[in-house]
Amino acid sequence: MSKKYRQPVLERKTREQNPYVKTNYRDTAYRRPQPKPLVPIAPVITPSQWFKSLIIMLLPLINLIAACVWAFNKKIKINETKRNWAKATVGVLVIAYLIIAAILVIYFLVVKK
Repeated sequence: MSKKYRQPVLERKTREQNPYVKTNYRDTAYRRPQPKPLVPIAPVITPSQWFKSLIIMLLPLINLIAACVWAFNKKIKINETKRNWAKATVGVLVIAYLIIAAILVIYFLVVKK
């Protein structure tokens, strides 16, 4: 082909120059951000450690004391995951003990009379 028949090269206008220009999004510089790898904040608690904790939680009243120590005692070194679990467990245990106490009070004051 000779030069006089060659197609002219059109400069591609970007969206900033002309907002009505259709762009092929695969050609743009935007790339989907890559997800960051998950990094554990605290070391993983082994199943044997969870087993020991759950065995202690089976003992009445000792479970509340142990959960309070794990949740609120800053002097001993406890994994952060276990500390958060103990805080939630203290809440559940307090609610459960209050419900049991209310049932016993109702039983002994109302039903026994």
